[in-house]
Order: sequence, then structure tokens, then C-alpha cells
Amino acid sequence: MSQPTPTQVAILIGGRSTRMGRDKALIERGGVPQVLHLSRLLAPFSARAPLWVGPPSAALRRHPCATESATSPWVPDRGGDRGERQGPLAGLVGLVDHCRDADFLVVAVDMFGLAAEAVQWLLAQRAVCRERGRFAVWPRLPERPFGEPLCAWYQRDALMLMAEHFTLGERALHRALPAGYRHEVAVPAALIPCFANINEPEALSLFVRE
Repeated sequence: MSQPTPTQVAILIGGRSTRMGRDKALIERGGVPQVLHLSRLLAPFSARAPLWVGPPSAALRRHPCATESATSPWVPDRGGDRGERQGPLAGLVGLVDHCRDADFLVVAVDMFGLAAEAVQWLLAQRAVCRERGRFAVWPRLPERPFGEPLCAWYQRDALMLMAEHFTLGERALHRALPAGYRHEVAVPAALIPCFANINEPEALSLFVRE
């Protein structure tokens, strides 16, 4: 029997944080920046140290937590070496270039409500995903047009398909991985806050006390 493919955690750090007004990766969580908080939370689910994906802000590069990048390698977006900013799909595609022997648990750095039990639930959906011949698990939140692609699990084959679409000019995640390739599953009511994208200070106050 073949061994299961290991899962590599990847934290997307490349957003502009325009609505938040400051770098979301550096917002304090229990005395450490959010990106480091997530790295420590997710490390038990990762075959290797979590990756930080995308162009870091100048402030993040200077921050003392960047010294932990020795154990959390930084991965550029595809095209990032040319100074291009092409959205989160470029970060996912960059993972294909960096890591060739893993599937991926991808988490955006703005998932301030994420908890271990939510990650456990998400990863438990892999079995049904494989049974149905799908390549990714996207948790589905109420009143969303499609599942959440930035707190999701991807087989490597899914990202390779997305890379093909990226090369052809696609930049929208839901079109880069068509519905027939992804397993979308409703998030249990108790876990819905864990999957919220927090982009504004008012929403952040519900999750983080500073």
C-alpha cells in the first residue's frame, strides 16, 4: 500500500492590507505577530515547517519574527521576481514551483478566528474529496457563491491545473479550479467564525484584543 502524500502548510502573506490600514501579518496575537501565531497553530498539521507565501511587506522583513523564516521558508508568488502583484492565485501557483512532493493546506494570514478544531474538520473532508475524484476541499460558508479557496486543502494536481490556467492569463481562483474539480462542503455552524476573512478593524475587534 502506498504511503499518503504529506501535507504542507502554506500561509499566504502577500495582501496589501488596504482596508485594515496596516500589515495583517504583524497584528499582535498573544504577544506574537499573526503570521507567527498561525505558523505555530498549524505546525502540527504540516509535514515540514509552514511556508510563508507571497511578497512580504518591508515591515515584516524588518520584524524580529522574520528570523523564524529559517524554519518557515519564504516562497515568492509566481512572477513576484518581476515585481508583479497578481493576487492570491499567483501565490498558490508559486507553491507548485517550490514544493514537488506534497499536498497543501493553504491559509490566508487574515484568518484571525482559525482554531485547531476547524483545521481538523477541514482535513477530515479529504476522504470524501478523494472518493468523489475531486482535487481540493473548499469549505462553504452561508450565502457565499462558492467555497473558501484561501483556507482550503489542495492536492498537488489541483495546483498544477491552476498553474496551467494562470499561464493562460486566468487570475480568478474559482475559474482556475472549476467546480467539478473541488469538493465544497458546508461548514458546521459552530465553526463558521473560524473561517471568516477579517479585512477591517471593526471586524478584527471581535477576534483580537490589543
